[in-house]
Amino acid sequence: MAVNIDGNQDRSSAPVKEDAMNLRISRLLAIGSFALAALLCRAQSHAQSAYITNSRGGSLSVVDTVTNAVTATISVGVFPFGVAVSPDGSKVYVANEHSNNVSVIATTTNTVTANIPVGADPIAFGVATVSVGLTTLRSTRSTSRQ
Repeated sequence: MAVNIDGNQDRSSAPVKEDAMNLRISRLLAIGSFALAALLCRAQSHAQSAYITNSRGGSLSVVDTVTNAVTATISVGVFPFGVAVSPDGSKVYVANEHSNNVSVIATTTNTVTANIPVGADPIAFGVATVSVGLTTLRSTRSTSRQ
């Protein structure tokens, strides 16, 4: 603990330490949520598709994880960058950096069902939800350049 010129304790670093601790806790919860989701998933519920952004092409490739073949290419916004899949696997969200929006894709039809306006230059995000008994853990991370 630092002491200022008056001999009193300087607590100015306390908010910085608290923010750093909150960030560490958030990261641990996010990692724990993803790990727990992986451990608790039933075999038949594991993802059969991977979603890969083609940033320069303004599209999203759907890859069958069993055959490693591209099964669909979906047009989204300008410079798609980040992808997240809803906890139930029914929707894919794509951050379109230069369109300033997020495309919502129905995984059953591989079609864009909505475009959500967001802040400037969204680049990445993630969603994880895990239910254990009566407790639900949720972790989200969003980055947007301001």
